[in-house]
Amino acid sequence: MISAKLKRLLHLLEWESKKKQRNSRMGNTFSKEHGRGLDFREVRKYNLGDDTRFIDWNVTSRLGELFIREYFEDRDSAILILLDRSASMEGTNLFLSLQIATFLGLFHLKQGNQVIIATFSDNLIYSRSVVKNESDLIHKVHEIEKQDTTHNTNFTKTFESVLRLFPKYKTTYWISDFVNFKGFGEFRILSKQWDQFAIFIEHELDHTVLPKYFFCFERIDRENKIRSSLKSSLQDDIKSVKNVFKNQVITVRSEEDFAHKIQTLHSRLK
Repeated sequence: MISAKLKRLLHLLEWESKKKQRNSRMGNTFSKEHGRGLDFREVRKYNLGDDTRFIDWNVTSRLGELFIREYFEDRDSAILILLDRSASMEGTNLFLSLQIATFLGLFHLKQGNQVIIATFSDNLIYSRSVVKNESDLIHKVHEIEKQDTTHNTNFTKTFESVLRLFPKYKTTYWISDFVNFKGFGEFRILSKQWDQFAIFIEHELDHTVLPKYFFCFERIDRENKIRSSLKSSLQDDIKSVKNVFKNQVITVRSEEDFAHKIQTLHSRLK
């Protein structure tokens, strides 16, 4: 389960989202570009400003009050959360990534979205089940925590699998340290059509500048088991991530760092 700090932040963002929806009911539920969607969400009381085309007259006649039917948007039918389970994402990185995935999952469940969680390293691992509630989410996170890791991360192969399994538009979160990230290869054009966010998990040692005589202690690439230049490899990874995800990147080193930065991203969350 998420920490008390992230739980308080979750309640705050949920309250702000509900307030925003009350002020602008057309924002999250219906879309001129994508229509009203196909998947039924719920029946709720009519609020001033709601589209009268979606009034449920059967419920209204039975209860004597106006009620409307809500639907998932086509583009919001599912939120996809992808966790890197390669060897470099063990230990504190794994704990932090699971906290972030749980937070994002709970946030979107409370917004009424469907949530899918999958892991990847050299390929995508997907259990073919949609997370429907908090209990499902916690169970899924515990399963991920027990998964074995592999040494290599193949983002191109993973994205190819994502396109095959989830052909419709998705809001996608990539939670990773993005070691040796070079983009999505031949799928780079398609990747731009998705609403993608990168949660860049930084290693504390990545920002530690060692004297030259400490060369033997510089970072060993934990995926390929070779010595690498600490500064150049990290800069290359950051440059590649920003080139692909543009302004939809947040870098985090700790839970507190994530709690602070996620608020700046909240305006773009569904």
